[in-house]
Amino acid sequence: MRQFNLLSASILAALMLVAALASTASAAGPGLVIKEGETPLASGATAYVGVNLDDECLQFDQGTLTSNGKSKDKAAFTAVASIQCEEGVTMTGSVSSAEMTSTGLMELKSTLVIKRGECAYEFKKLSVTFPAEEGGVIGFGTATGKLDKAESSKVKGACEKTATKEIVADLTNSVEGEPFLTEVS
Repeated sequence: MRQFNLLSASILAALMLVAALASTASAAGPGLVIKEGETPLASGATAYVGVNLDDECLQFDQGTLTSNGKSKDKAAFTAVASIQCEEGVTMTGSVSSAEMTSTGLMELKSTLVIKRGECAYEFKKLSVTFPAEEGGVIGFGTATGKLDKAESSKVKGACEKTATKEIVADLTNSVEGEPFLTEVS
C-alpha cells in the first residue's frame, strides 16, 4: 500500500510539473516573427533602426537582430549609419536597442539629443505601435524629451523643461530600406 501511495505521489508531482510548464509556455504568448519577404530572419541578421522625430531629423543606426520568433524580439545597435536634419536642427546620440512585441509595441532605448536654436532635448525611451499581425515593423507614437541643460541656453525661461515630438520608427535591412515584415505565430 505504501508503495502505491509513493507511486501516486510521483505521478501527481509529474502531472503538476507538466501543467506548470504548459502554463509558463502559454503565458509567454505568441511569437513575433520578423521576416524579409517570406523568409524569417536569423539571430545575427543585420538590422537598421530608423527614427524620425517630428520630421526635423531622420537617423538610422546599424546593428543586429539578437532574437526572433519570441514574444519579445530584440535588436542591438552599435553605430550611427546616417543622420539627416532640416536646416537649423542638429541631432546627436544613438539608439542602443529595440524590443518588438507580438502585440505590436516597439520600445527603443536611446541617447538622442535634438537641438533647435538654443534648446536641446534628450530622448531616452521611444515607443511606437505597429501592425504585428500582418504588416511591417514601422510604427508611430509620441515621445517626451527632457531639457538637456548642458546643451541649452542658460537664460532662465528660454527653453521649456520638456518637448513632445511625434515619432516614426522602423526596422529595416538598410538605410532608408523597406521595413521588415512581421507575423505572429
